Formats: sequence, C-alpha cells, structure tokens
Amino acid sequence: MKEPEFTFPTEESGTVTLNIDDEYPLFRYRDGKENSLSALVSNEFWLGKPIYYNDVFDSRGRTDSEYVLKGIKEYISKNESRYELIKSLFELDKELIRAKDVNEYLEETITPVLNQPSFQDISLGCLSSKIDSPLMWGHYSNNSNGFAIEYKYKTLISACERVKKDFTDYLDLISQFAFKVFPINYTKSRYDQSDDILDYYKDWINYQIENKGHITIDSINVHAQAYLDAQTIEKKNYNTWKVCLTKMKEWNYEYEWRMILPSRVEKLIIKPDSLVLGLFASPLVKYVVSEYGLKNNVPVYQMYEDMKSTDFILKRRKLSVEELNYITEKK
Repeated sequence: MKEPEFTFPTEESGTVTLNIDDEYPLFRYRDGKENSLSALVSNEFWLGKPIYYNDVFDSRGRTDSEYVLKGIKEYISKNESRYELIKSLFELDKELIRAKDVNEYLEETITPVLNQPSFQDISLGCLSSKIDSPLMWGHYSNNSNGFAIEYKYKTLISACERVKKDFTDYLDLISQFAFKVFPINYTKSRYDQSDDILDYYKDWINYQIENKGHITIDSINVHAQAYLDAQTIEKKNYNTWKVCLTKMKEWNYEYEWRMILPSRVEKLIIKPDSLVLGLFASPLVKYVVSEYGLKNNVPVYQMYEDMKSTDFILKRRKLSVEELNYITEKK
C-alpha cells in the first residue's frame, strides 16, 4: 500500500492536501489494564487533552511577547477609534492598576498573558502508523504486556462524521482540520504563533469597534490565549492546527497521526478493524482480546520475535479461530 502524502497549508493557499488510501491502517497502543480492556469491550475511543501529554511542548507554539506588544501599540496608535477603545478600558481599570498611561496599561495587562504557556483547547486521538516498533510497544503498551487496536483511515473518518452533525456552528471556521485525521510534522523548530496572536488582537479590537460591543481587557486576554475566535480569525484558522500537528523531531519514532475534534468531545464509539496482542500479553489481555475478536468477527494478531532476524523489529501473525477458541477455553 502506498504511503500517504500530506502537505501543510501555506499562507498563500491555506489549503490542506492529504492523499491517502481509505484502507490505510493506523494503530492505537493500549496498556492492557482494566480501563483499556473495558473501553475495548464497549468500542470506546477515549480522546485526550494536550496539557496531559508526555511532551511538554505538545500543542504549544512559540510566542514573542515583545513583538506582539509592540505590534499592538503601533496598531492602535495609527487609528483614533482603536486608541479611544483601549483608552476607555484604561479609564475603567486605572484605579486597580499601576499603569499611568495607555502604553503601560497594555504592558501590564497583556504581557503576563503572552508569557504564560498556552495549550490548545481541543480533543485529540493519537495513533501510530507503525505496529512493529519495539519502542512503541515498550512506551505505550506496558512493555509489550498490552495490546494494540487497528483502525483503517476510513473507519476513523466515518466516526468523526457521526459526531460532526452536532457542531454545525463550528464547521466554517475549522472545516479543513476538525473531524479529520492527519500525520504529525516533525521539525527542529517550534511553530511561531506570534503573528497569529497579533492578528487576533487586531481583529478582536476591530470587531468590537464595528459592533460597538462592551468589552474588558480580561475578555480580550481570555480569548487571546487560544486566539481562535469564530468572529475574527477565519483566514488564519489553519495555524492553530499547525501547532497541534507540529512536534520536535526526537518524537519521530512514534510515526504519530492525530484525530482532531472540539474540546467537548470526550470519546467516540468505533469498532476496531483488527486487534494485536503484545509479545508478552498477559493471560487476561489474551482472553479479553480473543473473546472480543470471536464475538465481533474482528481479526486478532499476535506479535512475535523472529529469532533469525538481525533487525530490531517485531512481526505479527494472524491467530486462527482454533487458536482463539483455545485461549478463551483455557481461561
């Protein structure tokens, strides 16, 4: 099967290109403990939040706070309406702060926000295109004592489509990335989101002026931490997803792919396309996985070590119905 071809969008086009076979397999490594076995039996695919992942830079771009603050100051100084808007906020808050003028006010209120680590408020489903990696089995499947679940690309997309109907207000903004699955881009440098955040502040200020809204500097800052607002930044929407799909090159052994969904989606219901037992899968894992395979007509594979091979890779073979019956009867 041909490997997928993926290209990040550019400033000029803003379009995503992903050429992939619908049957392309992606794998989710599981530790084989009670929660993962229970989720398997229920066909539950639980999603995660980047803030809890093992990469401290996961879904966090670089922000040059001095650059952004300078850009905001220059932007409001060139237009009286913009300046008056910020000045009105300063007048409302000046009893509570130390700033003596508008520039100091911006520094005091915005700089702390820009210097805080920020995580994208989304839900992610992490998978790998690699099933024969001892590193992946060791790191994510309880030292090969667990199992892995195979989902074909088309299976994952179908699951996303089933929940997509509940997010019609969300689609125009992030239709290129949300409810889809993409590979990670491994690089040497963090994604620079400084221009994106500066654009956010500019657009938010303009939106409030045009609509004569009532705002506070706190309301601007809260939104700016994610800087993805449906009213203001449609032309830049792909940048948030660039942050989520960019990781340092040292993680490239994972061959990671990500399913991207709105933050309020906690889980999906997805039937596996196949199951794979780890090299040292426990008797309980073998029993639960084998029983599930038999009851649901899902193929089950067993990883094994080829003693004649000089390569540091594992192999897998499909277990027969007789072997699966033997495992479940033995228990």
